[in-house]
Amino acid sequence: MELSNMTVIEYGAVSNGSGSIDEMAASTSTVPVYFCRHVDHVPTDSDWQEMQLAKLVDVATGETPRLQTTVQACWTDKALHMRFTCEDDYIHSPYHERDDLLFHADVMEWFIDVEGTGLQYYEFNLSPNNIVFDALIINEPDKPREYLLEWNADGLKTSVTELESSSETNQHTIQQSIQEQVSVYAYVIELPFTDLNTTPQDGIEWRINCYRIDEDPSKNRSYWAWSPTGEINFHVPERFGRLQFVR
Repeated sequence: MELSNMTVIEYGAVSNGSGSIDEMAASTSTVPVYFCRHVDHVPTDSDWQEMQLAKLVDVATGETPRLQTTVQACWTDKALHMRFTCEDDYIHSPYHERDDLLFHADVMEWFIDVEGTGLQYYEFNLSPNNIVFDALIINEPDKPREYLLEWNADGLKTSVTELESSSETNQHTIQQSIQEQVSVYAYVIELPFTDLNTTPQDGIEWRINCYRIDEDPSKNRSYWAWSPTGEINFHVPERFGRLQFVR
């Protein structure tokens, strides 16, 4: 996959919002937008090469991380498809069971709010070992946030694959891999709309954010996001970006 031949959506540093539910509507003008294209089949490698790329940045500052992480999305009539492509030089992933607390180690995450109110949204985590954590989040005003781990996306399909540098990355990444022993991985997700109890139509917009937690060999943890929240906190729904479904 040649990153240099794709359109990249980047988002700079932002100021931290108050986290109020009342800010959900106003926030739509200050968060990034991703135009999610419709395809008539499960996307192939060649399809992904035509999709827009969104880069993850530091969740608090919006600065460029030490490792590159990109995310892409498209949809069919039946499912949302996503692909994280990430550089990695060290993997810490000790978990092996569904709904283990994957966010205590290396993980890719995406949160989806289909109504765009911030009152209820879905959290998904995917580990380097292809282990899934999924939960329904209830975020009502003036109440503690609830994490319903018993909720499962039963039709969710995922895979994690190490990519071949010679064919899947550009020359810059290849040189990095040689010098710094950086590998590149693809995290691929197929999420049926039936699991979310809704099917989007052309022009519909969801609120979504994508994240990564990475630990280096010295046990230092980094937190990256598509739409920065201004703090080390992923549960800031007013900072979720806009996912627009287009045909």
